[in-house]
Amino acid sequence: MVAAVALALAAAGAGVAGGRTWTVAQDGSGDFTVIQDAVDAAADGDVIEIGPGHYTEFQSEWGWGQDPDGIGKLYVRVDGAKSLTFIGAGAEATVIGPLEFINGRGQFGFLLTAGEGTIRIENLRLQNLNYRAVYALNSRVETAGVVVERCLWGFLYTGSVQSVDVASCEFLRSPQVSGSEFAISCRAPVAEIRDSIFHDYRGGIMLDRAGSTNVRVSACRFTGQNWGRNGVQFVFSAGGVVENCYFSNLLSYALVVDGAGITTFRNNVIESCGGGIGMVGAQHMTMHDVSISECANVGYIGVPCDMQSVYNNYFFRRQTDDSYYFKTSDWFPYGPYYVDLRNNYWGTTDPEEISRWIYDGYDNPNVWIYVLFEPMADSPVRTEARSWSEVKGLFRK
Repeated sequence: MVAAVALALAAAGAGVAGGRTWTVAQDGSGDFTVIQDAVDAAADGDVIEIGPGHYTEFQSEWGWGQDPDGIGKLYVRVDGAKSLTFIGAGAEATVIGPLEFINGRGQFGFLLTAGEGTIRIENLRLQNLNYRAVYALNSRVETAGVVVERCLWGFLYTGSVQSVDVASCEFLRSPQVSGSEFAISCRAPVAEIRDSIFHDYRGGIMLDRAGSTNVRVSACRFTGQNWGRNGVQFVFSAGGVVENCYFSNLLSYALVVDGAGITTFRNNVIESCGGGIGMVGAQHMTMHDVSISECANVGYIGVPCDMQSVYNNYFFRRQTDDSYYFKTSDWFPYGPYYVDLRNNYWGTTDPEEISRWIYDGYDNPNVWIYVLFEPMADSPVRTEARSWSEVKGLFRK
């Protein structure tokens, strides 16, 4: 799968740039002072360099949401049939969007219309947009060094987008408005999201269609402050890999499968979240070498996965009377289903202690889900005992 991702993204990048370079400079030293003027002049394969400044110019268009004045504001509109590269002067220097966030709906940072082109955006900031920072309907999108700050939604890739590459981007502090904001929502078949930061977005990454099957999320950091809720979610048969990521202080679950496809979670650290993993059904879920600590629940089992392989993980229950290793739903009269969580380390080898803090069908006759946990691993690492701080150190990148 990783090889397929790399090949697809390499093919996607092959059509970007290679033409003329246009410059946008607010002081008049470039070809244009307004970004949209450069976009309109550019041809397939051209590069647009955007100099320092806060760019607030927009096109008005009716019919895009409910902005306070009833007009959609398109800060940069790109013909998706063309392949263009946008290069800013750095996320602290080149800023696109209004000066302040005004609650409403209708502002786009980049609107990429339908077409076979590849659009690349790098080294700039999208700020205070009350709809989408990047809304893509074209075929391929690449972003690097982009900061999205206080935008209602970050990057939204529709079903027409075929491949996505997100590298070294930051998604910061979504407005506390609707409760359904996502930093990235993706339906592309092939996607790689790496080395990026997600801070206090209601939802981090949502993979939400059957077509999103070759997805890799790696070396990313997901943190909450008072609004961040979920880390990475696979729903509606989406599948892929999440590896070498760190999750902390999220209100709900770091990892979620909800009617998902084939998913793999490996070498991740989750701590101080509402929950570690939320399991509401998947075609096949694999999880190994994941450490979960100080969460209200290590995991929640609402619907058993069709197939699963969960082993060599480190489950450390928060030591409070309202915290559990795993909890099931309060009503599930189907089954019986036996959820195999054997060969994991639970911070103890006492089966009575583990059983006491698992809530399943043995505790509630309305639930036909039963958790199997014996035999359990007898240490965090098979060959030697380690302290909890050392265990976490194994996974920090």
